[in-house]
Amino acid sequence: LSIILIKYFFKDLKENAKHFSFKKSQKYITIFLIASILTYLMNLLLETHLGFMVTNEYEVQQYIINFPINGLLSSVIFAPFYEELITRLNFRKAFSNKWTFIIVSSLIFSSIHLISISNSLELLYIIPYMCMSIALGYIYYDSNCIYISMLYHLLNNLIQILLIFGGVL
Repeated sequence: LSIILIKYFFKDLKENAKHFSFKKSQKYITIFLIASILTYLMNLLLETHLGFMVTNEYEVQQYIINFPINGLLSSVIFAPFYEELITRLNFRKAFSNKWTFIIVSSLIFSSIHLISISNSLELLYIIPYMCMSIALGYIYYDSNCIYISMLYHLLNNLIQILLIFGGVL
């Protein structure tokens, strides 16, 4: 899959590389932190009121606990790469309006994470996914660099894994 995606998006990835710098990426830390807090609070609120976590999160946590190396690689490296390419880079040229792009790509991103739901109440979990996804969409649109949104996506997933291993989640 990686080879296919790299080959398909090679020209765009090469062009985006020209816009990447760690200094430029630091500009978005506040947006990322606000989105992280909102995502956490929305998940906490939903889990408290509904009494369960979304199936996708439960399955990912179990996979990470049972297969830590594979879980780390798939969640921290491959998922941000694949998901940002498919839901952001893939749709960027389709929408000229900033907010249309951000909302549509975020809905697609969030919906992908709800594919394995076991009951209709889990659809409410689109809200916390949208919190982070809108931030990542904004970061990509504003920076014009898919690598910066990948970096923040990677950071988000790494924090989640550290919380799982730390017994917080």
